[in-house]
Amino acid sequence: MEVFTPRCFLCNEQVRKPIECPNCEVAHYCSRQHLKIDRDQHQGHSTETCRRMKSSMAASTTLYSNIPFTWYPKQGLPSRCTLLKELGVHRKGAWVKECHCTQGKAFGLAAPLLRSLWKNTSRGIDVQLDRATLLQGLDDYSWWAGAAAEGKQLLTTSLSTTSCSSSSGSIDAASGIGAGEPEINIDSWESYCIHRQVPLTSPLPILLDMPLTVYWAVQKLKKQRGGSLPRKITICIAGPEKEVDQWPVFLEIGALLPENDIILHFVGPEIPSWADNCSVTVPHVGSSCHTKMHFHAHVLNYVLHARLEHSSIPNIIVGLNAGLGAYQTWLTSLGFAMQLMQTKGMPELMLFTDYISESIWIAKQNCNMMLGHINRGTGRGVTLSESEINPFRKPVWIKQAGHSMPYCPNGFGFWIESRVLRKCLESEEHSSRALRPPKAKLEEICRSTDLNDSGSLSPPPLPELLSFSPSEFQVVLQQLRAFQDEKFDTSTRQPLPEIRIPLQPPPPCSFLRPGQTFAGWQRVSHHWGPGKGEQWQVSVTLHGLDQERGQICGVMTAQDVPEASAPVVTFFEGEIIDNKNFSFYTSHTDWAALSDTDMRHWSRFPAFKRDLKEDVETWGGRAAGLGDCSKVFMRWKEQHFVTGGECRLTIAGFYYCCLDRVTGSIQAVYFDPASSPDQQLHLEACPGGECGHAFAAHEMA
Repeated sequence: MEVFTPRCFLCNEQVRKPIECPNCEVAHYCSRQHLKIDRDQHQGHSTETCRRMKSSMAASTTLYSNIPFTWYPKQGLPSRCTLLKELGVHRKGAWVKECHCTQGKAFGLAAPLLRSLWKNTSRGIDVQLDRATLLQGLDDYSWWAGAAAEGKQLLTTSLSTTSCSSSSGSIDAASGIGAGEPEINIDSWESYCIHRQVPLTSPLPILLDMPLTVYWAVQKLKKQRGGSLPRKITICIAGPEKEVDQWPVFLEIGALLPENDIILHFVGPEIPSWADNCSVTVPHVGSSCHTKMHFHAHVLNYVLHARLEHSSIPNIIVGLNAGLGAYQTWLTSLGFAMQLMQTKGMPELMLFTDYISESIWIAKQNCNMMLGHINRGTGRGVTLSESEINPFRKPVWIKQAGHSMPYCPNGFGFWIESRVLRKCLESEEHSSRALRPPKAKLEEICRSTDLNDSGSLSPPPLPELLSFSPSEFQVVLQQLRAFQDEKFDTSTRQPLPEIRIPLQPPPPCSFLRPGQTFAGWQRVSHHWGPGKGEQWQVSVTLHGLDQERGQICGVMTAQDVPEASAPVVTFFEGEIIDNKNFSFYTSHTDWAALSDTDMRHWSRFPAFKRDLKEDVETWGGRAAGLGDCSKVFMRWKEQHFVTGGECRLTIAGFYYCCLDRVTGSIQAVYFDPASSPDQQLHLEACPGGECGHAFAAHEMA
């Protein structure tokens, strides 16, 4: 058995006889000197941190109790390998990603059937997979290892056939619930094992914490909707990793909800490229419904905008062991999802889980910062719940080297809810007795709905919404979208709204003229720590300018691009921010940049943040001081490759540019919703039309 060795909370060095923080008794230190050094951080300005950690220790009894399995460790394990070896499933089949022995290997390599199903097929294929083929394929892979009998039972049964409480009854077409069936309450591991007849000696539940956590979210949605569920439930699982290797266990969601169509979107950069935009559909046992799993090798906000926003916005978004407090790349996706929740009422619910309660607290702090802007001026929108212990947390807990806090995969979670929809549903009983507003009233509310500063529709007043049933509320949302299409151009670019007070446009700039060249460098930082990143030379040549329409175009050239044998040249088109044709808010809906995204990127330029930011927020994207500003602001978007298109680069994003009228220097930052690296561009105007080589606005795929 492995020997557990604690680590110092400050220096992370292993220590045989650790010294605990005397206040919270959670943090370990290698010496009293390090305890004293960390006192200011751990006990000084963060006394609240100690209090939270102490409270977490008090919760350990609850976290580690109510687990009925005979093999469940009564004390923390030095590693998960210990338990898996005792159960005979270590590094076998479905359990291959359940320990750190395979750390560093790509996810999806152990995904049974998927790659063979999609081999030699085109992108976007949907494979229909029957249960017999699935069972045979898993047997060929020896996927269930030491739990073959229990695994096969789960795949060949549903809740209605295994539950001791099941009885015959008709199915309600709207909700998917048996009208004559008693309610089956599965709210813990014990009740799950009873209703699904899973032996308490089986290691199978080690795999089931993820699908059952998703089921927990569905049950929360059911309660939020007043006890009913839509026939089709769309769920987005954000940031999956080993979920790809363990995809068959997610069929258990359909087994627990046999009369509902379950659509699962697995979205994240760890999805292997060969699975991108592919799906597999498996029918439910004894039902005409099915479970469909769709895989997307992109970040969440890109998929929500480019693939799901106009077709199937998920009812629920779930992040399993998400690490919202640890990875800042979550912020853009989370902000986009929150704005969808506030403006469209979908998704209705989001759940994010983590290993320790402190991580949940940090995640909620980040969410609260975004909520301040999203809910600003509306008094409604989205709300955050308190941290909860997940009833379906992984029944394995591990000792941590740096602290003694309760630590359990998917152990804690918090909810992000749509406040408008929730209040509508809470008032359903009251509104059912009230006089329903006629269709003319719905149209009047839609017509009276104003545009907010970002150019999107604000929801109707809350008192009006409270008079609607859930079905009528959905009608309001549909009519709002139709009204938005009617008021705005439905093309990818939306025109600027009319304003009564004219704003002065910027004067012409001598550096913006056909033939002008710029030279400089492009830097790509991958957020891997100080000094990490890459840099290339850059050149830009302007070929066209239409000052009246605020448009510009040219070419960018790249040299020494990885995996490119020759310079990479792209053609770009640009927009000049002029208060007339273009504002600081991006008007192209397919560019996936919200007003929050625009403000965050523009604010990286000191001149904007100092002189124009307040104006832009006041005038909804325009700036009264733009005419007197010493900078020219532009957006540049590469349209296609001229040469070098075979390299592994993408031009999906665009630049936020700031040109100095005096020196001719250009500072730019790059935005691409499908990537996380930070890219900066620095150019200097070249005299006489001469310039060096360049690296264009490309992103490694």
